[in-house]
Amino acid sequence: MKKTLLLILQFIPIVLSLLVIGAHFMREGLMGFVLVSLLLLISLFFRRPLVARVVQVALILASVEWVITAYQLMVFRLKWQLPWLRMILILSGVALVTFASAFLFQTQTMKAHYKMKDEGGRMKAEG
Repeated sequence: MKKTLLLILQFIPIVLSLLVIGAHFMREGLMGFVLVSLLLLISLFFRRPLVARVVQVALILASVEWVITAYQLMVFRLKWQLPWLRMILILSGVALVTFASAFLFQTQTMKAHYKMKDEGGRMKAEG
């Protein structure tokens, strides 16, 4: 029961990060990336090491997208003399949570869930 609760708590920021980046892509009209975000969410149900690694990479790339978006919005707002600090703080927080979510796959609970260890305790290279 305790491990299940811990696993659920670790999945929450991962799922939220994928949903928020999907919403960001939808707002931009990038439906292909929306589909990728949804497929990544669905892939979380498959307990394979490759799934964990692919989602990790996607979350790191998503955090980079948030930083780029924050920079572009800051430049726009500065150009038009609009307030920008609150927007930067919010998007920096989103980028940080998204980035940190990628590293939840390194916890013992997630490693066990995605079967990322062999008998010797070493990481598996194949999916």
